[in-house]
Amino acid sequence: MYPATLALLRAPDAPNGSPLSLMESRSQRRGEIITGTACAVDGDCYPIANGILDLLPASLALSAAQRSNFLWPTTAFYEQVWRVRSLSLLAGEPFLVDREIAILNRWLRPERGGIFVDVGTSHGLYARNIAHRLRQSGATGTIIALDIAPPMLQRARELMTQKGYATIDLVRARGQAMPLPDESVDGVVNGGTFNEMGEQAQALAEVRRVLKPDGRFVCMSLLAGRTRAGRAMQHALHAGSGLLFPTVAETNALYQDAGLTITDQERYGGVLFTRAIQTKD
Repeated sequence: MYPATLALLRAPDAPNGSPLSLMESRSQRRGEIITGTACAVDGDCYPIANGILDLLPASLALSAAQRSNFLWPTTAFYEQVWRVRSLSLLAGEPFLVDREIAILNRWLRPERGGIFVDVGTSHGLYARNIAHRLRQSGATGTIIALDIAPPMLQRARELMTQKGYATIDLVRARGQAMPLPDESVDGVVNGGTFNEMGEQAQALAEVRRVLKPDGRFVCMSLLAGRTRAGRAMQHALHAGSGLLFPTVAETNALYQDAGLTITDQERYGGVLFTRAIQTKD
């Protein structure tokens, strides 16, 4: 966590309140705060441990799908085993990560620079890609990667450190209560956690709130099955894990109700890519 990023962040229950500031730094490395405490003026204080800012209480009400992200082997092997293969299985055609990232880059255009938020970052796949594009283009930018699961954030930090990315800051926070002011973000991404995060309408309303008027939201999500057997399996998954599988129409209605206008959309089997912007008044 870098001090400059703290100035961008707010307490999650007061997103338009005073910025967070560093009250105590117990260890730093190359300007990064490794261990310390950040506080809002006349507000709460939050710990920074292993470079990760924690804005959430230790105990949260979680679905089974969300709880799995706190457990081994999910935290250890999510990206290298499941994430790199999942879209090919779900799309019903070869769909490597490079193809997914190409869609993300085409629609988000990280080379514009600015402030980007990765909601439900998991191991940081999208965040690392944005950092890579910033490095390639020479653009100035900051990526704030959010997740509710400390083990996922810790693994994201390991992968980020291996690549030497100093433009990613990791924050334990919910996508339904982003710790950022209104209209402060150039791009928001969500790569596969939309279906498990719950409260999808609130999550999209938060995207609309934090996006700048020219900001972009790019989301990869999963759809309701096209067959009776597929829908039955998803219904069972929802009952057991809390996963949600909306149809395209239901997804688009959620966007519209949140004040987001869809500008691009591509479907591959059960996988949906969507780009949206603020709905203009």
